[in-house]
Amino acid sequence: MATSFRRSRAFWVCLGVSTACLFLVALGGVPFVGGLYARPSANAPAPATKRYPSPSDIALVHGTPLALVTNQGTDTLALLDLDKGTLLATAPTGRRPSGVAIASDGKRVAVSNLWDDTVSLYEIVGQTLSRTATFPVGHLPRGIAFLPGTGQFSVALSGDNEVALGSFSEKRIFARKVVASEPRRVLVDAQGKNLLVGSTRAATVTRLSLPDLKTVWLSNFPEAFNMMGLAFGPGGKEILTCQNFDRHHSIAKHNIEQGWAIDNRLGRLRLDGRIDTTSGQPELAEHEQLSIDMRGQAAGDLSAIAATADGKWLAICGAGTQELFVLPGTLPWSAGDPGDFIDVNLEYPERKFRKIAVGGRPVAMALRQSVAADKSTINEAVIVNQLADCIQTIDLASGKITKKILMGEEKDLVPDSVRRGEAIFYDARRSHHTWFSCHTCHPDGHTSGRTFDTLADESYGNPKMTPTLRGVGQTAPWGWHGAKENLAKSVEDSLNETLFGTVKPSADDVRDLVAFLKTLEHPKNPRRTTDAARRGEALFRGKANCVRCHQGDTFTTPKSYEVGLESDGSPFEFWNPPSLRGVLDRSPLGHEGKAATIDEFLRLYHQPEKLGGKAIDNAERMDLMEYLKGL
Repeated sequence: MATSFRRSRAFWVCLGVSTACLFLVALGGVPFVGGLYARPSANAPAPATKRYPSPSDIALVHGTPLALVTNQGTDTLALLDLDKGTLLATAPTGRRPSGVAIASDGKRVAVSNLWDDTVSLYEIVGQTLSRTATFPVGHLPRGIAFLPGTGQFSVALSGDNEVALGSFSEKRIFARKVVASEPRRVLVDAQGKNLLVGSTRAATVTRLSLPDLKTVWLSNFPEAFNMMGLAFGPGGKEILTCQNFDRHHSIAKHNIEQGWAIDNRLGRLRLDGRIDTTSGQPELAEHEQLSIDMRGQAAGDLSAIAATADGKWLAICGAGTQELFVLPGTLPWSAGDPGDFIDVNLEYPERKFRKIAVGGRPVAMALRQSVAADKSTINEAVIVNQLADCIQTIDLASGKITKKILMGEEKDLVPDSVRRGEAIFYDARRSHHTWFSCHTCHPDGHTSGRTFDTLADESYGNPKMTPTLRGVGQTAPWGWHGAKENLAKSVEDSLNETLFGTVKPSADDVRDLVAFLKTLEHPKNPRRTTDAARRGEALFRGKANCVRCHQGDTFTTPKSYEVGLESDGSPFEFWNPPSLRGVLDRSPLGHEGKAATIDEFLRLYHQPEKLGGKAIDNAERMDLMEYLKGL
């Protein structure tokens, strides 16, 4: 069916966010390389052949100049000497290593392998690395941290919405805890009594007691998303975060420049939270924020945060603006709304913070202290620069980059088309006043779980759920209404009419960005086929008739359909069904994001009997859900 221009609403086209909507919600991910290395579907394009190191995380070996770095693009772990600026050794990891941690003995190392659902264990032997084991831990492991004085570690399982405890010596996971959506960072306090979990999509910090993993408190930053940074403040009594804030205004140029679209903020929480005994709901006693966007020069896509031990400096990685922000340790935090721009007292009568250009894409950071010849303390930031394929050390007092350690041979790091497209995807400088990038709404090329009104449906005031971009090259046409038939044109429109950059994209820019998007694929689904899933598939293809709109390897169709609900204000009557691949990891669901779960979606918004199928009972719905979760 062709798209009509009569005004009637098709409210819920399908489970999940539409891959079809693509970049039309285009703002934008985090540390990904030229080619995302996932298991392709039968019709997937060939993956990019050139692989760049793309370092993703760092851990310092206490009391030594040594550092460990994961290279997500080449699936390696590197051992560096920061004083000498040299690469000492590398060892293989699983696919797309995401996080690295070192035990307090300075010898045992753990690496989370995002695309393999595993953790690899190593030992530092002299100036070499010895891998001792790799074992499964759960879906999409990210941040990882050792418990002090033990061989136990915690790992965030972003695909399972869980945090797990594992044993280095026993090489197994022995405890799990459900947490808020998409956990990414974990911290363990110096006493080993508290585990802090930062959940990216939910913008929530959860404090768990150790070793029993009981919830002490949790704290959500309302209307925030993309909580990428999590760190202890000086003395370990505070938790620091960095995240985006949704201002719920249309993505129009005048709203962007006023800070009324998407803001970039820091958060501060006190460790000594309390339980609200009246409601029984955990809450946090202290919860503060700070905006760091300047007028005309916003801080698009904050990715990491750290405080010096002496409390003198606070360092923040601006991944989208390719900067390191250095702020004083004492800041004007706000217990309410901090406003859309940085506090005037930090700018006038003199600027009290520094922005240091680092290039590439700084995604992770560690701080270290040393003593100068004159006995003064040197505070140094060690930056993981993913798109520059290097580690940089920066003196926080002077703002000078003191070392640059390449993670590969310089001749091998010349960017190809996919790599150039990746750089465009993550570059907030291409947006009006540098507020956001494509990555902001599509973190990791996936979904932020937020609705935005990008005006892409030819109407105003009709926000729609941000789609995943995984598999986007295979799911034409694009847009929730299927109105975009050319991917390159859709991308060009998004760069011009959503980001509103001052520099118009060239034909080469568009070609490169499309090349990068076509490398985005789904991670492997770890769920095994069960009897319930087989019954669910029979329902999908038979009684429920889901296959009417969700067909083939991509579980979608190029057709658009009328699903018969009220007008949403746009000039479109028909809706293009999104792909159902990876629907388990796409909440909230539906084009308005009203359903928190697949079960809620099927019960309340997408009953088969209203969409060409027959009514199913509760048991059948459970079987259908089991099948959908495995796609």
